[in-house]
Amino acid sequence: MKEISLKGFSRRYLIRLNMNHNFKVNQMLIDVGNNHIRLYVPLLAWCYLTNKKVSKESRIYRELMILRKLYPEPNENDLIQYCKDSPNIEVNKFIQSFFAYNKQKDKNSLKDGYRDCIKLSQSRLGLSTYQVFKLSNIQSSHFYSWYNKNQNDKVSTKKLEYLLKAMLKLEGIYKEGIYND
Repeated sequence: MKEISLKGFSRRYLIRLNMNHNFKVNQMLIDVGNNHIRLYVPLLAWCYLTNKKVSKESRIYRELMILRKLYPEPNENDLIQYCKDSPNIEVNKFIQSFFAYNKQKDKNSLKDGYRDCIKLSQSRLGLSTYQVFKLSNIQSSHFYSWYNKNQNDKVSTKKLEYLLKAMLKLEGIYKEGIYND
């Protein structure tokens, strides 16, 4: 699964945090000065990565200039390192959120892949959804939410792996010991 860039993550974060849920950077630069402090770090990241001009009166101006002095060419890897090394806890939390977001996207992609494989195997075996559910070790409401509504947070990858192994055993594709880690 393709990871979201830090620039893209900052943009999404800003839109979500902005009171009007729009993307007006100049207005956000004013809002961050008017005690909407949660905009500070994603706005700093966005302005650095896009080379946005910021007035000297802005709350982020000083740190943005330090960042540009350290790393004149906008680069996500440099910004990530700056955030990791920063003594500011909010800056650290923001970069951790970025990594967690990409990790969650990877998990969802994996669970979508399990769903596709299980449905394909179900089709080849001619099983009903109820029969597939009975093979699983998943609570019924969670299984149906994952299976029908694509709610990946309802099941663990461990339980999906168990279900897929059970289905592959039925097909005669999986043999214990051959594919073990």
